[in-house]
Amino acid sequence: MLSHAEKKSILQSVEMFSEASASILEKLSEIVEEVTFEKGQELTSQGIRCPNLYVLASGSIGIYIREGEGEREAAILSDPGKVVGEIGAVSGLVATATVRAVSDEAHFLQLEGERFNKIISAEPQVATTVLRSLARYLKANS
Repeated sequence: MLSHAEKKSILQSVEMFSEASASILEKLSEIVEEVTFEKGQELTSQGIRCPNLYVLASGSIGIYIREGEGEREAAILSDPGKVVGEIGAVSGLVATATVRAVSDEAHFLQLEGERFNKIISAEPQVATTVLRSLARYLKANS
């Protein structure tokens, strides 16, 4: 189990939360849940909406893009603070890739999409940084 301070530190390393105030980070660290995915277990599947935002705490995940009958590996991520699922959690759109654990265990801070959207609605500062982060993502992937 991560301590409250460790959760805050991981969240602060996330680009979309890097400008968040101490009180917002405190609120986020109180509502995130720790979850673990075993090797091969999917966090989200391409073409299906991911309702939660996941922040990697430890371990490694693979990002895979479906191509015809197979899939190609787009990236392997192992840096704490990497985020997946944010597009679906914020917009309701389906996942553009499949994400699965590639290490024996991958540990995450999970933020339920509905709760995340309530924070975005209540905290303009978070909404602004989330929009900037999503715009950079969309630009990089267009």
